[in-house]
Amino acid sequence: VWEAAAKNGGFSTARPWLPVPGKHLSQAVNVQQGDPNSLLEHYRRFLAFRRQHPALAKGDIDFIESDGDTVAFTRREGNERIACVFNLGSKPAEVDLGKGSPLPLQGHGFSGQAGTRSIRLGGYGAWFGRID
Repeated sequence: VWEAAAKNGGFSTARPWLPVPGKHLSQAVNVQQGDPNSLLEHYRRFLAFRRQHPALAKGDIDFIESDGDTVAFTRREGNERIACVFNLGSKPAEVDLGKGSPLPLQGHGFSGQAGTRSIRLGGYGAWFGRID
């Protein structure tokens, strides 16, 4: 939905083949735009972060062993190597990176925390950084 107050949410002035549910109007682009806590701005922030790091788009991948609902890997392109750690579950989790000191990257919009050798994540959380 593009515009909350527009007919058919701003998709078209013609009769759509499916109706636009009223509850979707409150999630229109023009409502979310500029709200740093909105899903739209979260996606925009993350896409900008991804564009800044070519390794995330086309780098080689190496998985890091992790338990439970977590997934961890590194992406490497040229001289850039980025660790990506995800918690796919609703409960907090911790991922041991094995060796090296994790150095967080900024600007992605996730709130995982780096410890000495591990990453702590809230439910459905993520962390991105470098491992020295």
